[in-house]
Amino acid sequence: MESLGNILDFEDEEYLNKFLISNKIISSAYAPWVDNPFNNDQKYIRDLFNFEYIFIQHGIIKDDLSRYLNRVTKNYNLIITSSQKELQSFLNYKYHYNLNNIKLTGLPRFDNLKRLQQSFNKENIILIVPTWRMYIKGTFNSYSYESIYSFNFNLTNFFKFFNNLINNEYLLYNMKKYNYSGIF
Repeated sequence: MESLGNILDFEDEEYLNKFLISNKIISSAYAPWVDNPFNNDQKYIRDLFNFEYIFIQHGIIKDDLSRYLNRVTKNYNLIITSSQKELQSFLNYKYHYNLNNIKLTGLPRFDNLKRLQQSFNKENIILIVPTWRMYIKGTFNSYSYESIYSFNFNLTNFFKFFNNLINNEYLLYNMKKYNYSGIF
C-alpha cells in the first residue's frame, strides 16, 4: 500500500487527527472501526465528528442486511448500489433510507473488465468471477476486525466447487484443444 502514497497507519495519531478533520469517510466495510477509530473514547469527542459517511460496496448485496446497514445503526449519508435490484432492496427492506441517500452507479471492477477486453482475445477466454458468501468466512479479530484465516475453508462446498472447476481435466484439455484461456 505504501507504494500508493498518502497511506496512514490505522492506529497512528496522525490517522486519528485526519479522521477528526475529515469531511468525508468513504468505506466498503461496515465494521464499527470505520466510523469510530476511537473505540470507547468516542463518547468524549463524538461531537467533533463532522463528516459525510459514504458506503461504497465491494460487491452486490444479495441478502437483507438491514440488521447491519440500517439508518439507525450506521446513518450513511450516501450508499452506492450496483444494480437496480440492489437499489430496490435498500428501499424495500428495513434500511430506512430513501432515494436521497441511495445512488445507482454500477460496479467499478466491471468497468475495469471492459477495459481489459481489448487486451485479450475475448472470443477465447473463460472468465470465472465467483461471489463471496459470508457463511464461509472464518472468524475475525474483534479489535481490528481483520479476518483470521479459516483452516476449514478448503472443506467448504464453495472451495471444493471452484477448485474442482479450475482443475477439471476435461475442461483444461478442451480449453487447450480449442485455444481457450481462463481467468479466475
